[in-house]
Amino acid sequence: MGPQTVLYTIYRGHYENIGAAINQLYELAMANGMHPCGPILTGYLNNATCVSSEHWLIEIRIPVDASALELAGTLGDMTDVKNIPAMKVAVAVKPKGQTNPEPVIHSLYSWINQQGYVAVDRMWQSIISNETGNYTKMKTEFMIPISEFPN
Repeated sequence: MGPQTVLYTIYRGHYENIGAAINQLYELAMANGMHPCGPILTGYLNNATCVSSEHWLIEIRIPVDASALELAGTLGDMTDVKNIPAMKVAVAVKPKGQTNPEPVIHSLYSWINQQGYVAVDRMWQSIISNETGNYTKMKTEFMIPISEFPN
């Protein structure tokens, strides 16, 4: 994955209610002349299996043009612009029609281990279809930054 400049915000709560936060982030981008140039990425900042859903912390990222960095530090407490460096990622796709992504995620982690890699950061999910609202109808991509396992 190549380097990216992203507009991001931190959302707190259950993933099912994230739509309003995504819409607000897009509105903020447009109001500040930032033009989205890629799919939305989301990633849990805490372990969703260890805390209740009202305490889930999810980072929402929208890729934007590098000129947006001029606004860094001016957009609020939990919203900003930053650069994400290039990284090697393992990718798996959850097809449309599949409700539960756990088998896809499990297979992705298994593949990483079988190929001699190690996960070096959190998993990110990107919606790669034009569907909104119903997760079952969405085609999504799971990406995990990886590195070769050291000897």
